[in-house]
Amino acid sequence: MRKRIMTVMSRAEVVLLHPAGGYWELFRDAPNMPLNLLCAASQIYERYNVRIIDQRHGLGWRDDLKRAIGKDTICVGITTYTGPSIVGALSMCRMVRELTKAPIVWGGIHVSLMPWQSLDHPCVDMIVVGEGELAFSNLVDALATDRDTNGIPGVLTTKNIAIAHGQQLFLKMDELPPLPYELINVEKYLPSFRGSKTMNFQTSRGCPMRCGFCYNTVFNKSAWRAMSAPVVISRIKKTVLDHGI
Repeated sequence: MRKRIMTVMSRAEVVLLHPAGGYWELFRDAPNMPLNLLCAASQIYERYNVRIIDQRHGLGWRDDLKRAIGKDTICVGITTYTGPSIVGALSMCRMVRELTKAPIVWGGIHVSLMPWQSLDHPCVDMIVVGEGELAFSNLVDALATDRDTNGIPGVLTTKNIAIAHGQQLFLKMDELPPLPYELINVEKYLPSFRGSKTMNFQTSRGCPMRCGFCYNTVFNKSAWRAMSAPVVISRIKKTVLDHGI
């Protein structure tokens, strides 16, 4: 199974998209790691052929998307947050609509904050609210076997949005699997800081504060959770050894 995943030029069963984020990308010499997509892939990449396509790497994403989508594509997922990334996300999804009838699944901060507005758009078939690892995994399994998706916690459509919006899953940090870095070219995601390569690494989620400008009060219900210190240390050590950061 793992060997099949590594053939990144082949058609994919699940295609995950990262839109360009706006002007702040200009302040880095490389994009930040797409942790959101790696988290979404972490529960499914051993069962499905997953391909990650990043718009931040330039116009080549169009050719990559054409090569990735085929008759075996189960769904296309995309992450976004409120702001300029929505423009990039819509441009990617419009092209997806031309290439496949597979459902387009939106996740991330924006659709979690504004699910009703998001589902009104013709480029949005389903959304995943809150933390998406388990919800997206369950959704992909259901789509792959032609099962009903309405009862999946955290997955919203125009049919179930009235009853399912509150079904967010909060995951235990220590139980999250390691991220599947093999799905991307890590060297493209190591922005420099003071002459050294750096990498984003997630050790906690949420925040107990209630700042008026922040999404955490809705997305994480002002809760905070963290990995235990031994798990953090072991995973950081492996990341440093594997990628030279």
